[in-house]
Amino acid sequence: MKFVTVIALVFGVGLTYAAPATSDAKTSPCLQACVEAVAKHQREFSLLRVADLSHYFKNHDHACTVIDTAKKCVEACGSTEEKNPFALKSLTAHCGEESEPHVEKMKECINKSETSIHDECEKECGNHKGAYDEIKTLSAAMDASGHSPEKLHEIIVKTDTACHIFKCMTRCNVNVVRRVCGKETADGLQGLIQLALNAQRRDLDAQNLTMRMAATTPPKCNYMFLPKVMFDRENDKTLHSEDFRLKSRIEQLEAEKIVLVEKLNKLEHH
Repeated sequence: MKFVTVIALVFGVGLTYAAPATSDAKTSPCLQACVEAVAKHQREFSLLRVADLSHYFKNHDHACTVIDTAKKCVEACGSTEEKNPFALKSLTAHCGEESEPHVEKMKECINKSETSIHDECEKECGNHKGAYDEIKTLSAAMDASGHSPEKLHEIIVKTDTACHIFKCMTRCNVNVVRRVCGKETADGLQGLIQLALNAQRRDLDAQNLTMRMAATTPPKCNYMFLPKVMFDRENDKTLHSEDFRLKSRIEQLEAEKIVLVEKLNKLEHH
């Protein structure tokens, strides 16, 4: 189902769903072993899905190693890069040599900071991990019991909330880092996040999923296919109002689909 595919890309609900290799990963013992090797770590590896900077950057090097190993594992199974879920650029955009100085500055910032950046931003924005876990639970339940408009609507609402929290947390994280550790470190953090967002857009384009993402994700998730809105509040406000509420179930989503696709087309031609 298209919506579930996009939700997987947004929230990593099962890394095997992140690329067209889904069916292969379910049937090939070789690919399944690669996926299980990642799953056993029981942690999130994408910078775009973790709002807790301390947790993420303390495990940054390990995350990059795990994804690189998984990518090579899938390659050894004979899969092409297009069908390799671990070849997504958004997973490793911040793992290169150019990003290393910014990553090291963030590690230093976290180690010396007497302020819990995450706690401060969570008080302001809400519990992102809690929202993320709810989506995973609902998605798993829907996969097990079958799809319905009501179940999809519940996931859509939770997804909109989770995206709103993540967007708020990301902006707050950068602002608190700027206050605690200085402009250079904060600019580096923002650059790392922007790098991953830009890579996410390239992943979508490469898989011809950009328009699907725009048409099936709720408004607060617009940063997943329009990278610049994460740190451009004025541009973001043109795409959705801050007091947006889903007024009905699928009818409201259909209306938002049209608006988002039209505005995406306008932005693409600017």
